[in-house]
Amino acid sequence: MFFKIGVDGREINGVKQVAVALVPLNLRDVFPSQAVYSVFYIGLFQMKETKETIGTLHDEIERVLQKQYFGKHQVCLFYVSDMHNVGMTFSFDLCPYCMAQTIVDFASTPRDSLDSQLPFSPSQTILCALHIKQRLVENVIGYMASTTYKYEIQKNIQTLHGLEIFNWKEFHERVSNYGISQTSARSSTKSCMLSEDHCNTILQNIEKVVDNIEPSTKQKYLQILKLLRNIIIIIEMHQDNEYNDNVLTANKIAELDKLIMQFLVACFSIWTQGIKAHYFHFIIHVPSIMSSLFKEKLSLSILSNQGFERSHLFHHAVFNRIINNGGGRIQIHPTKQLLL
Repeated sequence: MFFKIGVDGREINGVKQVAVALVPLNLRDVFPSQAVYSVFYIGLFQMKETKETIGTLHDEIERVLQKQYFGKHQVCLFYVSDMHNVGMTFSFDLCPYCMAQTIVDFASTPRDSLDSQLPFSPSQTILCALHIKQRLVENVIGYMASTTYKYEIQKNIQTLHGLEIFNWKEFHERVSNYGISQTSARSSTKSCMLSEDHCNTILQNIEKVVDNIEPSTKQKYLQILKLLRNIIIIIEMHQDNEYNDNVLTANKIAELDKLIMQFLVACFSIWTQGIKAHYFHFIIHVPSIMSSLFKEKLSLSILSNQGFERSHLFHHAVFNRIINNGGGRIQIHPTKQLLL
């Protein structure tokens, strides 16, 4: 059996916590690895999600994995986290993989040595395509709507289905010249972060988003949105199935790599200040991470957006297993009961 062991930090009711949980990966008929009910809570620690605590937990888990409980076995360990929080863990303004802080650092950092700064290697990391989509779309739209064409962009987006009453005031409170700010709104149930449906709607209507603005700026914005849409399309092709070799090909990785570089150049040609490295830069490592996993031929839910957001919000699992006392264990599948 293969399990994904995840470590994730959350602030709940003002208390900083780090939760550990696992997700079965090769029992998809019983536990879809993108579903929240496939998360098994292991432990909850009252601590901050820092490089030191993550490293300590990682070392402890590695030691446990070395023990033989059931004879011959194979267990894979993967670290799962929100890319924004990973960036915040180490420093406010850097990429979580290579620690670059500026566009100059981007160019000087070797892209084939990504594990020199982290307590875990890229091959042990699961990226969430939904977070990639949400963070990038949110930041791009946030910057577009913070310019001279603020009201035009807002008006255009509010004509889209599902975004008619979007809370722009709250949105602008969270989007500043320094990226998405860390406010209480992040953990609020009324958080204004764009949902997956919002992101999909925007990416499907990019021409409408940039309508009625100055032609040269319109073309620049349209180019950025088209590149972003194409990047996300390729990333989301790596779905949760056992036969992904035909999807994740060397040509697709090369195509993704080229698109990412074009996207970064287009972004930095307009926004030279204020963009947080860990929002735009972390995707520069996606091809390397994808190719690493491809070489290992791991059939995992690496970059799918199918419910992965909820599957690694471990406080949902904690709530169901502790506060809600299991939420009706009688109805739980027998195989799952064995894992409990």
